[in-house]
Amino acid sequence: MPAPAQTFTVFEQTLAPAIRLWMLRVLSPLGEVGALIERASREAQILCALGIDPHPLGALTAQSRTNAVKALLYDKWTSAEQASDRDALDPILASNIQRLGDLVGLHAAEQQVLAFVVCLRQNSLLEAVTDLFGPVDVHQAQIRTAAVLQLPLPVVQSALSSKGRLAQCGLLRLDRDGARDLTNIFTLLSREFTAGLLLPDVDLLSLLRNRITPAEPPELTLADYAHLEPQVSRLRAYLQRAEAQGRTGVNVLLYGPPGTGKTALTKALAASVGAELYEVNTVDADDDPIRGMDRLNAYRAAQQFLQQRRALMLFDEVDDVFDSGDSPLVRLFGGRPSHGQHKGAIIKTLETNTIPTFWLTNEVRGLDAAFVRRFDWVLELPIPPRGVRERLIDQHADGLIDARARQSLADCEHLAPALLTRAASVARTLADDLGAEAAQDTFVSLVDNTLRAQG
Repeated sequence: MPAPAQTFTVFEQTLAPAIRLWMLRVLSPLGEVGALIERASREAQILCALGIDPHPLGALTAQSRTNAVKALLYDKWTSAEQASDRDALDPILASNIQRLGDLVGLHAAEQQVLAFVVCLRQNSLLEAVTDLFGPVDVHQAQIRTAAVLQLPLPVVQSALSSKGRLAQCGLLRLDRDGARDLTNIFTLLSREFTAGLLLPDVDLLSLLRNRITPAEPPELTLADYAHLEPQVSRLRAYLQRAEAQGRTGVNVLLYGPPGTGKTALTKALAASVGAELYEVNTVDADDDPIRGMDRLNAYRAAQQFLQQRRALMLFDEVDDVFDSGDSPLVRLFGGRPSHGQHKGAIIKTLETNTIPTFWLTNEVRGLDAAFVRRFDWVLELPIPPRGVRERLIDQHADGLIDARARQSLADCEHLAPALLTRAASVARTLADDLGAEAAQDTFVSLVDNTLRAQG
């Protein structure tokens, strides 16, 4: 029967020795071979991958077939345990896990657990075999993981603790809400993070792509925030001194109506102190919203990945993170207990982050006062006063509007900088096609329509 032999030889070559050993441990010493025969739809494929030709077994009676499979898997397992390369992973994955461990400080067991979960997500045969365990809760997941990896249970429990390095870095956590199969009870940073670990010579910072991205260059300068002096100058000086002193827990809360320039001010401050600015994304590559908990995991990971850079971070739309109820940040620290039980842990996050962070929100009334008190700097950005509005109009609408339109816009007490710059950009794009008069009408109409829509 040459065809089946060729098939399983190919499968054997695609399995790293460690993955093959993990599968055999599930099936033989952990006793899931019966479940494989009874309910695994991919039984033949799994056996082939492990070097067992399933075709001759089809002629046996049910009991004889079960006994034969058990004996064959036992032989394969004992041989795999004795192999000199039994713990070998894909070389690229092994190298990237090691580099990542060195970067964020993962010990050997934490690296092994992370590699196991990555392989669960990337290898469908390993996933199919571990699915034979059935639904597992957190404690059972720790027990099964320890057994498959042959690590002491306390070591695995420590590695998967919400206080462990994997969780604190945002790389891997256990979903503590109910039972599910072993693969899906683990939450990794992102799909891109998992896939990136299999790429050769990957830039480790790129593993955060679609979660953390470099900010675009600033559109405004600190001179555009003269109405906020001396606060802005003092905040800039504080950021410089905090960097020089290596301070941790440096956090700035910026709040105010939409369009008042919170993001632009953050960019301008980062540029003024010579720091790179990285944003925590609100949507993924498919423009789907990223859950608050996933954004926080990415933020925590970035704290480690950016330690060797002169960097600042921008975390916008923080309302769902720092709300006063059962927020994602609360669940990040272990399930869904009451908010008060985890307030200390939440505060600790604000007090120990290594990369200075700007947290942006439109409204502060929903934020817990205990959190607000922990920010080093709290700054409100109101609609700019008339003098600033005039300067922004001159800067961004010069040549677009006449003196009468300029006067009318400057009189508008609700004219936010972002609204002005966006409308000017659209009008300038159309200026050559429309002519000067129509371009001015377009600009004023865009501002007026947006203000009406905002009430």
